[in-house]
Amino acid sequence: MAARTKALQWRGDVRALVGGTDALVILTEHPEGQPTALWRLDLDKLELVGTDALPAGARAVAQDGDDLYIIGTDDRVLRASTGGGAPTPLGGALDPAPTAL
Repeated sequence: MAARTKALQWRGDVRALVGGTDALVILTEHPEGQPTALWRLDLDKLELVGTDALPAGARAVAQDGDDLYIIGTDDRVLRASTGGGAPTPLGGALDPAPTAL
């Protein structure tokens, strides 16, 4: 069996991964505090199959069925879908800032 090498580009450092229904969901935090995105990677094809912009970077993620709950670097919790669509905030910034779900 031959090894395959695949290079994929996304912004920031990977902070969280979760298995979606059809793809691996990847969340990153940019070292300069820039907004990043929620990336979906098809593991069979090793291709990015979707992205949804985040208002900031991401620190953690938890999955509940088709729902994703994301802790943003802006200290807010967002909800997104494993199938795609813009993540929505579930309220304002939390104090103290959450670090895990």
